[in-house]
Amino acid sequence: MAVRVAVRRASGDLHADILRAIETLGNGAPQLVNGRSVLIKANFNSPHGYPATTAPDFLSALILTLRGAGAARVAVGDSCGLRWGPAARVARALGIPEIAAGAGAAWINFDDGPWREVAVGGADQAAVKVAEAAFGVDLLIYACCMKTHRRAGFSMSLKHAVGFLPPDQRNAIHDGDIGRNIARINRAVRPDLILLDARRCFAAGGPAIGWVRRPGLIMASADRVALDVEGLKVLGGYLRLNRLRRNPWDEPQIRAASASGAGIRGKDEYEVVEA
Repeated sequence: MAVRVAVRRASGDLHADILRAIETLGNGAPQLVNGRSVLIKANFNSPHGYPATTAPDFLSALILTLRGAGAARVAVGDSCGLRWGPAARVARALGIPEIAAGAGAAWINFDDGPWREVAVGGADQAAVKVAEAAFGVDLLIYACCMKTHRRAGFSMSLKHAVGFLPPDQRNAIHDGDIGRNIARINRAVRPDLILLDARRCFAAGGPAIGWVRRPGLIMASADRVALDVEGLKVLGGYLRLNRLRRNPWDEPQIRAASASGAGIRGKDEYEVVEA
């Protein structure tokens, strides 16, 4: 089956929206969840609310959807941006431990470690450290926000992986060739499923504060490049506000990730399916 990006107009019933988006991808989803352990990697970069961070209602609905599909265990994990840390304080401010527990999931603060060193084959950096929690489950699922980013251009599924790094490695990601740096992390960890909550987005600014718009979409894919390209097409509707390139394939994150094998290499390698 060709790579798919599922796009659904949000109906107000998040459980139904998430389930339908997952089902549209095919490949037996969501049946693959049954009996398996799942880590939801969310976005809690700061104490600011959605769309800077994963929406509480979306997180709860996703946990309940996975539990309803028979997941043996569900955990939610992330770190935070260094300027807002420590991550424990950000999680408390957002109420994440309580939200997770209320839906039947555990909360994992990646900043507590431990870390696994993963080879990424870079000429200037041969390995990166990744939160061990990413490897201790059967399925890794991303719960992403759609937003522009003042330093990285945009933040969706590719940039999402930065949250797996220990604090002492995160600052360096934003220096130098940021597209290549993000691609390197994406060689170290690979999600099984990505959900993008684009009911709202930052059309400019970001990652913590920005100009909010309402695309009203839920998107899903198993391919990071394909999903981010389609997300960039949505953000491209606000080019008068942001500095994104008109062609998503010209974005440094997309170019570097595609070249590194983190996802598809061209527009003919995926299809968009209405969910």
